[in-house]
Amino acid sequence: MSPVFLALAASVTAPALKEKPAPESTLLGEWVPVSVTVGGRPSPPSSDRWAFRPDGTWAISADGKELASGPLTGNPKRSPGTADLVDAASGIVNLCRYEVIGDTLTLSVGHCRAGRPAGLDPAPKATVWEFKRVVKKD
Repeated sequence: MSPVFLALAASVTAPALKEKPAPESTLLGEWVPVSVTVGGRPSPPSSDRWAFRPDGTWAISADGKELASGPLTGNPKRSPGTADLVDAASGIVNLCRYEVIGDTLTLSVGHCRAGRPAGLDPAPKATVWEFKRVVKKD
């Protein structure tokens, strides 16, 4: 067998190298608001940082002061995912839908009695946030 033919035969039968899977897009982490739409109308963000923590809690802050926080539950397997943000101070449960694509989070928060938003598009009874993930430098 010629060396060229042997090399070609080996390359055809050699297993392909597997690419590393892309990191899972997750709600967990810290996020900076880019835009917010309240009831279908653009509005300036009232906070500058949101955090979704591995311990099952969330927090919103502005100028380094915590504005709201509480327990977080949800279903990331749905598309879009669902999240329930319970405000620890008031007990109000905000029903949400979200989607994470790369380092961008879209979060649609249903207004208190309106229930969970149907989707991620701005609507009269929802507040839709767009965030960028905070990338921590080591």
